[in-house]
Amino acid sequence: MAYFDTVHNPSTFQQKALLEGAKNLTSLLDTQKPTPASFWGPEHLLALRVLCRPLDREGNLPLLEPYLPKDLASVDPRIQALIRGPDQDIQALARMAEPQICHLYDPESLGLVWVALSKFFRSPPVNQPRVNHPGVDQDSYAQYYLTLGLIEIFMRLVLAVGQNLKDQKPDVSPLKWREARSPASHQLPAGSNRIITAIDDGGVRLFCWDGARTVALLEAKPCFQFIENGKPGIPDEPLAHMTGQALLALLGATQESLVVGTSVITIPATSHYVRFFSFEPSSPEYLTQLEHLSPTDDSGPYLWVSSSDWFDISEKEGREMVVRHVLALVTWAHENMRKEAAEESD
Repeated sequence: MAYFDTVHNPSTFQQKALLEGAKNLTSLLDTQKPTPASFWGPEHLLALRVLCRPLDREGNLPLLEPYLPKDLASVDPRIQALIRGPDQDIQALARMAEPQICHLYDPESLGLVWVALSKFFRSPPVNQPRVNHPGVDQDSYAQYYLTLGLIEIFMRLVLAVGQNLKDQKPDVSPLKWREARSPASHQLPAGSNRIITAIDDGGVRLFCWDGARTVALLEAKPCFQFIENGKPGIPDEPLAHMTGQALLALLGATQESLVVGTSVITIPATSHYVRFFSFEPSSPEYLTQLEHLSPTDDSGPYLWVSSSDWFDISEKEGREMVVRHVLALVTWAHENMRKEAAEESD
């Protein structure tokens, strides 16, 4: 079984670390060239002492659960229309041209969401979870850009009209979508030539007095690597990749500071499926001890990973859950920025 589904507590972690002869992070990094997190696997999850919380019964991301809006009846009518879905059957939309779809909806960006979604339902059919077979690069680039196109226009619309700017205090800025990919690198340990690198696919950012802040990272994939019990799973390699990205963000290796220095939110997206992850060190010492962490030490700090369920944007319930999480992300980010400002003023 996948690492995410099995390593839930220190006991199961220690068993796996001893069974697999886990090594620390320093010994896994190349001394001759930078080590991209995109090539990481389960051995890096062990080296980073990653623990994965079981899924919440409701499928929500625990970090954002306190901020999830309970009632969407008062949100902007355009958000309600987004959740409600297109007036036409998705198969009918798939047979229409982009201008035809856009003329049916106001605002035009709502029509563009349905344009992006309909592309997954055109011939050949790609609307079901797809498995990426090793060695087969079958239209993967096209799938990747279809995924990016849908998630970007969906997120832009929610962030553009879902935030209540009228009641927003002057010390809090609105969240915006970042479509540009952002590279990051970190030298570890200090003074050596062991370097970790990663690059995300975009994300959510907030602008404040000291510049842009990262709120969430996007990780887009063209296909699922495996399907388990009819649902997409979380393979070890993509989990390790996202962990590497989150680690670099926590270490301050990205071009922007984190909105919250103790946790990172990542949004993986594949086809029309979206998920939310959080990465949180168990103690402040985690990052300072990173290069010396031992997987077999039963007293060291851990990196906790939590997740929501997969949400399907092609279904009303899935769209509603994504909207709830994005609006919760806005509230979470603003609350933490206020806390930071209050602490600095004391």
